[in-house]
Amino acid sequence: MVLPRALHAQEPAPRIASVQPDPVVGSIDWTELTIRGRGFDEGFAVRLHADDVVDTMIDAEDRLTYVDPQTVKVRAVFGTTASEWSVQVIHPDSVRSNLYTFHIKAPAPQIDVLRPLQRAQDGESFTITVQGSTLAPYSTVRWNDEDLPTTPIKSSPKPNAITIGLEATVPASMVEGPGQNKITVHTPPPGGGMSSPKFLAVMRQPFYRTTWFYVGLVSVIVVIGGGLHWLRLKHVRERELERKVERRTQALREEKERTEAQAERLEALDEARRRLFQNLSHELRTPLTMISTPLHTVLEDPDGVLPKDTRDLLEAARRNAKQLEDLVDQVSALSRLESGRQSLEPQPGDLVAFAHETTRSFEPLAERNDLQLRFRADPEQLPAVFDPEKLRSVLGNLIENALHYTPEGGKALVRVERSDENTAALCVSDTGPGIPEDKTSDLFGRFYRGDSSRRTRSDGSGLGLALAKELTELHGGTIEVESEPGLGSTFTVCLPIRTPEDGQTDSRDEHFSGDDAETAIQPACQNGQPDRDGLRSKDDLSAREETTASSTDDRPTILVVEDNPDVCTYLRTQLAEGYRIQEAQNGAEALDRARAEAPALILSDVMMPEMDGVELCRRVKRDDALRDVPVLLLTAKAGDEAEVEGLDAGADAYVEKPFSIETLRARIQNLIESRAALRDQYRDEITMAPSGISVTPEEEKFYEEARAVVEAHIDASGFTVEQFAGEMSVSRSTLRRRLKDATGQTPAEFVRHLRLERAAQLLREDPALRVYEVANAIGYESPDHFARLFREHVGAAPSEYSG
Repeated sequence: MVLPRALHAQEPAPRIASVQPDPVVGSIDWTELTIRGRGFDEGFAVRLHADDVVDTMIDAEDRLTYVDPQTVKVRAVFGTTASEWSVQVIHPDSVRSNLYTFHIKAPAPQIDVLRPLQRAQDGESFTITVQGSTLAPYSTVRWNDEDLPTTPIKSSPKPNAITIGLEATVPASMVEGPGQNKITVHTPPPGGGMSSPKFLAVMRQPFYRTTWFYVGLVSVIVVIGGGLHWLRLKHVRERELERKVERRTQALREEKERTEAQAERLEALDEARRRLFQNLSHELRTPLTMISTPLHTVLEDPDGVLPKDTRDLLEAARRNAKQLEDLVDQVSALSRLESGRQSLEPQPGDLVAFAHETTRSFEPLAERNDLQLRFRADPEQLPAVFDPEKLRSVLGNLIENALHYTPEGGKALVRVERSDENTAALCVSDTGPGIPEDKTSDLFGRFYRGDSSRRTRSDGSGLGLALAKELTELHGGTIEVESEPGLGSTFTVCLPIRTPEDGQTDSRDEHFSGDDAETAIQPACQNGQPDRDGLRSKDDLSAREETTASSTDDRPTILVVEDNPDVCTYLRTQLAEGYRIQEAQNGAEALDRARAEAPALILSDVMMPEMDGVELCRRVKRDDALRDVPVLLLTAKAGDEAEVEGLDAGADAYVEKPFSIETLRARIQNLIESRAALRDQYRDEITMAPSGISVTPEEEKFYEEARAVVEAHIDASGFTVEQFAGEMSVSRSTLRRRLKDATGQTPAEFVRHLRLERAAQLLREDPALRVYEVANAIGYESPDHFARLFREHVGAAPSEYSG
C-alpha cells in the first residue's frame, strides 16, 4: 500500500502550456476557454484571476469539461473590459498547475438602444443614453465625431459589474439643427473600435416649449389665479355689501313704514281738519242763508216801507253777514289750498282792465272813509292768462287791507306795470302808518293782525294776506312787502305773464261741455240782483207769477229737498206763489216722492242724512222715468271740487249758499222753461236726409257730430251705445245726459229715431222696396222687429206707408 502512494506522489504536477483563444474577445455572455498542457486529471477545478478584481474558483461540473490529460475546458464570463487574466488548474488533491497568463480584448462596440431619438432645439445642453452588450466602461460617446464626457452605466454597484450602457452630456454649443446628428461609441484598443452610427434628430422647438410660452403660461396662470382671487374677494365683498344693503334696506323699509304710517296719520288728521272746515262751512252757510237772504228780501222789497233807523240797522246786519260770509269763504279756500284741491281756471284777459275794474269796486268804500283811491297803469293794456276770480281775491284783499290801515284823508294807489318781458307787477301802496321791519315776516301768517293802534277801521279776520299769498303762489308768482313806519306800505304781486296763445283752453272745458248750455242761460248778478240781459225783468216775473197764480192746477211742481226746517220754510214761502211745492227731508224720501209724482224740477240740498243730494241726483238721472227732471243743487259746500262733483252726478245747475232769492227764482224758471222748450224743439227737429241734417244753433257742433256718427253706422246692426260714446269722445253717461237734456231721448232712442226716419225716407223715395231690404239698410236683422217699431213710430206698417 505504501508503494502506490509513493508512486502517485511522484507523478508530475499539471502544467498549462497554452490557452485558446488568446486573446479572448470580451463579452458578457459565456465564453469557453480551452486549456492545453499535461497532467490534467478528472475532478479538476479552475481558478481565474484578473487584476485583483476577479478571483474565482470554478468547480461546477456544468462549466468544466475534461477532454484528456492534455486538454480541459472551462466556461466563464470575462466581461468587455480589456484586461490581463491568469488561469490555474487545480487537482482534487490540491495539486496546482502553473499560472498561465492570457489577455482579454474589448469587443467592437455596438449601440443597441439610443435615447432620445429626437430633440427640440431649445438652446440648452441635454443628456443622451446609449445601451448595448459590447460596451466597455472606458468607451466614449461621440457626437458628430467629437468625444463627449461619458459615464458608464453598470449593472450593479459591485466592482466586477458589467457595463450595460453609457451616458453622455451634449453641450448646447455642439447641437446642430434642425437636422440629424450622428452618434457613435468608440472603445480604445486592445480590441474595441468604432460602433456603427445612430442619428438623433434635432427639431425646431415647438411654441409650447419656448421660453416666452412658459412666461406667457405662467403669466396667464398668475392672471387667472389673480382673477379668481379677485373674483373671490369681489364675491366676498359683494356678499358683505349685500348683507349691508339688506340690513340697510330693512332699516329703510322699517323707516319707510314708520314714515308712511306717520304720513297716513298726518293725512288722516289733515283730512279730518279739511272735513271739519267743510262741515263748519256748511253749518255756518245754512244759518247765514237764513240771515242774509231774508234781510236782502226785506231790504229789496219795492213795496216795503221801512223807517230809516230800521233800514240802517238791517243794512248793518246785512254788511256783517256779508263779512261773515267772506270769512267762511276764506277759511274754505285756505283749506282747499292746503289739501291741494284748489286748482286754477285761467282765462285770457287784459290784466290792466281787470285791475282797474277791481279797483273801481272799492271806490265807494274809499269815499265813505274819506280816502283817495287812484289807479295807474303802464302799459295801458297787458294781455295775459290768469284766474280772474282768484286774482280778484288777491287784489281785493290788498286794496281792502290798504283802506283799513290808511287814516282819513290818506291815499291808496293801485299800479299795474311790466317789470320785465315775462313778469307783471300789481302794486298796492298806501299812506298808512307803515309796518315795523320785525313784523313784516309775520304778515302772511294765518290769523295775524297788525297792531291795533295802527288800525283805523274794523278788525279783519287775519286771513286775507295769508289767502292772497297762497293764491299768488298758485299762479306761480310771488308777493312782497316794502314798508317804512310813518310813510306807508307797498305790497307787490309779481306774476309770470302768459299770453293767450300760451294759456290754451280755459280749464273749465275739462268739465262736461253740457254745462255750457246752462251757463248761457244762467243770470249774471250784480249786487245780488239778476242782470237784465238775457233774463226777464222783475215786472215780467211778477206778471208771470200772477198768471200762474190764477191757474193753480197748471203750476209746475218743485220738489224741495232740505233737512233744515227754516230753509225749507223760507223756500216754500218764496216759491209758493209761482209753483206747487212738495217737501222732503232727505234724498231717500225725495226719490220716493219723485217716483210717485214726477216734479218739474228738484231743488235739493247736498249734505243731508240717509241720502245726500249728489247721490239723489245720480239716482234720478239713472231712472228712466225721472231722467228728464232737471236737478238744481243748493249747497253750503264751497269750491270747484264740490261743484264738479255735483255736475259729474248729472246736476243741471249748482247754487251756493247764501244765495239771492231773485237769482234762484230766475234760475229755476229758466231751467224749467228751457228744458221744456228744448225737449219739444228737438223732438220736432230731428230729421235726416241722405246728405243733410237739421240742428239747433246752441248745440250745432255736438249734434252735427252725433248725427254724422249715427249716419255712418246706420246699417250696422252691432252698433252699440259704447261705440257711439267712443266715436263722440265722451263718456257714456255724458252722451246720455246731453242727448236726454236736449231731446228727451236716450242714445238708444236717438239712434232708433234716426234709423226709423231714414226708413221712412227710403220708403218715400222708393215704395217698391221690400221690408227686409229697408230693415237691412238701417241695421235691423229682424224684419218683423223693424216692422213693429216702424208702425209705432209712424202709425202705419212699412208695406202700407206712402209718406
